[in-house]
Amino acid sequence: MSKIQRKTEVYSIGVRDKNTLKDIEKDINFSEILKMFFSYKSVYKIKDNKVFWFESCKIDDDIIEVIINYSKYNKNVKIINVETLKITKTKSKKEGDLEKQHILVKLLEHKNKAIMVFEKISDGIYVKSIEEKLNHFIKQNTSGLDGEVASTLDVEDVEDVENIEFYIKNVPNEDFLYELARMKRISVLRVFVDKTKSKIDEDIEFSERNISRDEYEIIYKPNRNLSFSVQNVEKYIREFLAGKSNKSKKIKKIVIEGKNAEGKLRLDTDGIKLSKYMETELDTDGNIKSEDIFLKYRKFVNEDYKDYLTNIILDIDEDEQIGDD
Repeated sequence: MSKIQRKTEVYSIGVRDKNTLKDIEKDINFSEILKMFFSYKSVYKIKDNKVFWFESCKIDDDIIEVIINYSKYNKNVKIINVETLKITKTKSKKEGDLEKQHILVKLLEHKNKAIMVFEKISDGIYVKSIEEKLNHFIKQNTSGLDGEVASTLDVEDVEDVENIEFYIKNVPNEDFLYELARMKRISVLRVFVDKTKSKIDEDIEFSERNISRDEYEIIYKPNRNLSFSVQNVEKYIREFLAGKSNKSKKIKKIVIEGKNAEGKLRLDTDGIKLSKYMETELDTDGNIKSEDIFLKYRKFVNEDYKDYLTNIILDIDEDEQIGDD
């Protein structure tokens, strides 16, 4: 039986008020909405000349197993026989290879939260597309409180519905938080901000914009011989992960420099995502065997990382927020 290593990333799904960016605590039938969305039969067109749809959705108590079918099109490609190198056919712009991708969602019992285990494929469907289509699905089905989703949402009026926003955010790697907690001294905090989402004073807007990067760097340093609080930096990182303020939404990356007991240490949020490589079986056609990868995903959320995932997702929500002053 052939096997392959597949990269898997882990996310949290939550719901918040669009205006305050605070998580919604009251029961809105969060789990039922997710079940409806992943069961919905629709073809979604996204950028990069891709289409995707949810080919299957299996719901088993608190687990949702989803197979995504997707295809990339809009390019004339010649198909060859790799042994003879002879062209066998030409694929038209309306044709594309049928590919599949896997998602497993574990619904948590409280706080409108879920864990999402996502098969990462470099040329596949991105998490951002899932998030966008989820919110579009809700908007489509709650216009004037009509539709199936509207009857499922436990809200009092139209304004409540319009303010609801689902989000999907990274779960931090346990090693990152462990190393951060071990830091004895934090001497530099570098924050990389997206210029397209920020107002920049004219005196720092260079004329050669076509060669300027799309981000700028803010460097924070404590006074001489002092250190930033590890606890406050950790809260800042958690807010960045949760995207719970307009300020944190503008941040692209955070770099922390300091020392632990062994010496100098540099932590970078580019490596903060909780991701694992999982060995999974291939079927006779050379494709991922869905039953096998879902078994591994179930073991991951129900056994291997059960306590860590539940605690870290709820902790992100419960941590004190850093203000927008």
